Amino acid sequence: MSPAGRDALRAMLTRLKNDLSGLDLAKPDEARAALQAKYPLAGDYLVEVRRLCERGVEEGWLCSMERGGVRFSRLSPPDKHFPYSVDAVLLSGTGAEHRHPKGEVNVGWPTDGEPRFCGVEPGWSVFAPGSRHVPEVTGGGMLLLYFLPGGAIEWGSASSSRPAGRARAVVEKAARTTAAKQAVTRKAAAPKVVAKKAAARPQRAEQAAAAGAPGAPKASTRPPKASAAPSRRSASR
Repeated sequence: MSPAGRDALRAMLTRLKNDLSGLDLAKPDEARAALQAKYPLAGDYLVEVRRLCERGVEEGWLCSMERGGVRFSRLSPPDKHFPYSVDAVLLSGTGAEHRHPKGEVNVGWPTDGEPRFCGVEPGWSVFAPGSRHVPEVTGGGMLLLYFLPGGAIEWGSASSSRPAGRARAVVEKAARTTAAKQAVTRKAAAPKVVAKKAAARPQRAEQAAAAGAPGAPKASTRPPKASAAPSRRSASR
C-alpha cells in the first residue's frame, strides 16, 4: 500500500466539501452543470485526482477487491470533516442495483473505448435522493469515484426488498407468539412447582432424621425411667 498516495487523494477530495454541500441533489441536472463548470474533466484539479487514482490502482490500494468482474474499494467513510463516503470502481458493463436515499454524485474517467456511464459521457453525473439504478458503462470502461451523503445506500432491487421485508415481519411475529406462549406456560407451571416443593419438605425432614443428618431432631436413646418403688408405709399395709 501507499499511505502517502492514499492520503494525498483523500486530501484532494476534501476540497470538494463546500461544493458538494452546496448542491441541491434534488435537481441533478443543475448540480451536474455546476460541477462541470467548476471542475472540468480536463482541468488541473481532476487531472491530478485521476493521476492519484491511477496510482492507487497500480499500487493496489484502490479498487483492490473484485466481484463479478467489477473491481472496487472504499477510499474513506463519511466523517465530521467530510460527510460523504468515497468509493472507487473500475467498471465495464453493469454493477449491482442500488438505491440512493440521499442522492449520489459521481465523477468518471475513460479507461478504454468511448464509454458512457448510465448514458452520460465521462465527467460528473448526479442522481437525486430516492433514485435507483443499475450502474452501467457502455462503449468501453471507466474509472469512477462516487460520493454518498452520509454513506447512505441501499443495495438490491425494489422487487427483492419487499418480500424480504414481509418475510422479516413474519419471523418477528412468530418469535413474539412463541415468547408469549412460553410465558403463559411458565406462569401456569409455577403453582405446581411451589406445591411440589412444599410436599417434599416433610419427606426430606424424615429422611434426614433417619440418616442422622446434622440439625435433624434425634430420637431419644435413654431407657424409660422405672416407676418409683412404693413407700414403706404403703408396703406395710
